[in-house]
Amino acid sequence: MAEVLVPLSSIEDLSKQWLEEMLSYKRGYRVTVTSWSVKIPEKKDGFLSEIGFVKVSFMPDDYAGNTKYKTGGRSEDTNTATENGECVPLVVKLFPKEPMVLEMMKIGELGRREVEFYKYAGLEEFRTSCFRSGLPHPVPEVYWADLKDDAFTIVLHDLTSDGFCMMTPVEGNSLEQIMCTLRSIAIIHVAGIAYVKQHGQHALDIPFNHSSVVDYIKAGIDIEIKMFTGTPTAATLSALLPHALDLVGVAGKYHLLDTLIHGDLWTGNVMFSKDNTSASIIDWQFAMIGNPVCDIITLLFASAETSAYQEHLPSLLECYWQSFDEALKKNNIPVSISLEQLSKNVDDLWIYGYMFITASLDDFLNNNKISETRVKKIIAFMEEKGHFARFLSNK
Repeated sequence: MAEVLVPLSSIEDLSKQWLEEMLSYKRGYRVTVTSWSVKIPEKKDGFLSEIGFVKVSFMPDDYAGNTKYKTGGRSEDTNTATENGECVPLVVKLFPKEPMVLEMMKIGELGRREVEFYKYAGLEEFRTSCFRSGLPHPVPEVYWADLKDDAFTIVLHDLTSDGFCMMTPVEGNSLEQIMCTLRSIAIIHVAGIAYVKQHGQHALDIPFNHSSVVDYIKAGIDIEIKMFTGTPTAATLSALLPHALDLVGVAGKYHLLDTLIHGDLWTGNVMFSKDNTSASIIDWQFAMIGNPVCDIITLLFASAETSAYQEHLPSLLECYWQSFDEALKKNNIPVSISLEQLSKNVDDLWIYGYMFITASLDDFLNNNKISETRVKKIIAFMEEKGHFARFLSNK
């Protein structure tokens, strides 16, 4: 099995034998693939990796002795199992083909980060922690993940088969969608705290080269300066330019606690159920050990309608805190922080959220993920609340 089940270099390398080994590994018994198909998206929509949507039908080799199939029951991951076998919809992710994107992923060890996250998310202790917390699937079900040399492969359940979809409206996501996402990330944060406390260190404790983001921040600030040409705000933004590296490192100055964080949390990395009551968080290339408030802040600035955090911030933080606190209690994890401390940390780290949206600005604007109007509202919020002045006064 080890010789066959290795990371793939391309979707074209996918084979019946590889799928059989992968599914046998996942199920814990030998299977035979009866049919399979793969669909490659015509274009990428914000994701870095090469992607293939795969449908696989298979049966256990010991069909007669497998009671699940004899009774026509359902599998553990809710895919259809009938007397004729099982069909599963999958997403297969691999390294990108574009040399520049591949180099960026290697420099930031983005492939390693995502593989390590999904290996962790596939562990029984992660699933048990989420189940106890009342949210069994805050990420897609993991079938297999591994990385070797210049290849990596991640196989996940295809959430689109369950009616989930991605929504990134240019003026921001609704309060309901943001709250739904906060509940999911809170559960993942708690699972990360549990792992760190139990094992002392997490495989995702990988140093991140912050200097690689500086050029993106400077480019974003230049765009913002042009938006505010001829106003005092332009001068304020110009004053930030020499401190781009300090903006990246600001999270370290306002530390709350350590856990596993997404690192790139916006709704382009979230799949929503049709009724907006469930959010599954995907694309963990920037996963790291850090302050959970960083995920909260980036989600609000990068994805929320501005009215959400301007008018409903206490409700948003209460939503996160309720899921976070309940999950801590249900998993018997002692953490000595309060909602008040969380709220204070959010106030301290708005500048981090500004850094994130600014570093992403050129990409977001060019791909219609944010409007210039929303960018201006974010900057006005920062200025009115005195966050720019506070940051610059500490230089």
